[in-house]
Amino acid sequence: MNTDHNKIVSTELKQALSKIKHVALDMDGTIYLGNTLFPFTKEFLAKMTAAGIGYSFLTNNPSKSVADYLKKMEGLGIEADEGNMYSQNSLGICYQKGTGVPQSDEQAVSWFEKA
Repeated sequence: MNTDHNKIVSTELKQALSKIKHVALDMDGTIYLGNTLFPFTKEFLAKMTAAGIGYSFLTNNPSKSVADYLKKMEGLGIEADEGNMYSQNSLGICYQKGTGVPQSDEQAVSWFEKA
């Protein structure tokens, strides 16, 4: 990344971006592709951390467990734990319990059906 985007971003956009506290990142196709980590991923995550922005990893692939994905992330050199890794099943549980989202049995069932 050779472009300093801070020099070309408007003041209004900088102010709006400064309000971001957490982002959700899809995994396959966003931070890696198959078994290959994108070259920008580690730098991007480090910059997010340095800026005080948290992040979570999401997957819509129910064929693997969160533990499987954590092992994959470790193999790719990305730090992750159960606290920032979400699958469709774990999103269903969050909605069922109201953890981090408004409690909604309807949303919980929707996520469980997708899994």
